Amino acid sequence: MTVFGSADFWIQAAAPALVEALRDRVHWHKLAAGTYFVPSRIGISSVKTQARKLDLSCTTSNECKLSFITPLDTERTEIANNPHQVLKKLLIRVALMVCWQNTLLSDNLDALFTDWKNLKCEFVGSVHTSSLRLDSGRNRQTGFRDVTMSELEITGDLGSLWPFLLIGETTYIGRGAVNGLGRYKILVN
Repeated sequence: MTVFGSADFWIQAAAPALVEALRDRVHWHKLAAGTYFVPSRIGISSVKTQARKLDLSCTTSNECKLSFITPLDTERTEIANNPHQVLKKLLIRVALMVCWQNTLLSDNLDALFTDWKNLKCEFVGSVHTSSLRLDSGRNRQTGFRDVTMSELEITGDLGSLWPFLLIGETTYIGRGAVNGLGRYKILVN
């Protein structure tokens, strides 16, 4: 579990809540019937905190790659044909999460996105799109979501984008980010 920014204050409450959710909300008997690993015990062995101060100062590089570690939700988006949509997802997610980062970013989001359209964005290598199965225990429904794995190369003046990229590395981007989708690592040449 990743808790970041000023939400660190709640880590002592979040860990027991996660354990309770795993005990009470996951249908372990259904998983055990399949080929899934089922833990014999669920508890807290330790709570570790790792301070991470984000340095939001601008990079001197004019090029970076976002290497996706987990798939990016591309539902309702033609991401392969319009890689700038990744930046739009980033902008929306970070704008919603910035208050937890103890920082202020520009509140003129339309102007930022207009500036970012001047950046060159392209996927490196093949764009692998597949359908990810999602099971909702609460609603007892199964659904599928289109997801994409690739690396996105961004070239141009990264000045106004850089703080958003750094925060997005912690918060992830796109729908399903709270479940771990849209996690990436920034690679700078």
